[in-house]
Amino acid sequence: MFGTVLIAKRGEIALRVARTCRELGVRTVAVYSTADRDSAVVRFADEAVHIGPPSAKASYLHMPSVMEAALRTGADAIHPGYGFLSEDPDFAEVCEAHGITFIGPPPRVIEKLGDKALARRLIAPSARHARKVGPKRAWFSSQASRRGEDRAKQPAARIRKIVVGSSGSRAPTKPSPTKASPSAIHSGRTTRAAGPVPDAPGAGDGLAASSPPSPLGRD
Repeated sequence: MFGTVLIAKRGEIALRVARTCRELGVRTVAVYSTADRDSAVVRFADEAVHIGPPSAKASYLHMPSVMEAALRTGADAIHPGYGFLSEDPDFAEVCEAHGITFIGPPPRVIEKLGDKALARRLIAPSARHARKVGPKRAWFSSQASRRGEDRAKQPAARIRKIVVGSSGSRAPTKPSPTKASPSAIHSGRTTRAAGPVPDAPGAGDGLAASSPPSPLGRD
């Protein structure tokens, strides 16, 4: 673990690095230009060093100023963030020459990845290997997804068992109003009630709804 880390970056990235270092118990040193003297990382870091004017080229990208701040504060590591000096293999070599850890790739890796054509040639064997194992990985991924779906269905099955019941018969539900069948309507009765249909003719004397009154009258 490092004792002191100098953050050669500004803005939110520098603040995130400083917060992480504090959580790990590592002392931090922030560097800043004249334009960033009131920034959040300057206030948050354990120490802050002014390294130049507002221009990034004359401050954050000026290696002598950054290295001087690191040596003066006793930093044993430099975190470049991204951009700026993180892509400069010469800066990584300078850190190595002064016994300061550069938190990032080795200088030779930075130099190789800086050349896009060379980087493609270096990555080509890994890309071919990825294409060979791609379908197999996709199969394992689909199997894992299917297992996840099965696990997700288990709680639903248990809930259904509680509602339906272990014997397979569904729980009783509130009865819905029963519609009258055609035979019941013809007889003047419904399947739910034993009495005659109230709106049908002859309902008062119990006659069928379809029976017309006798033309001879009653005896």
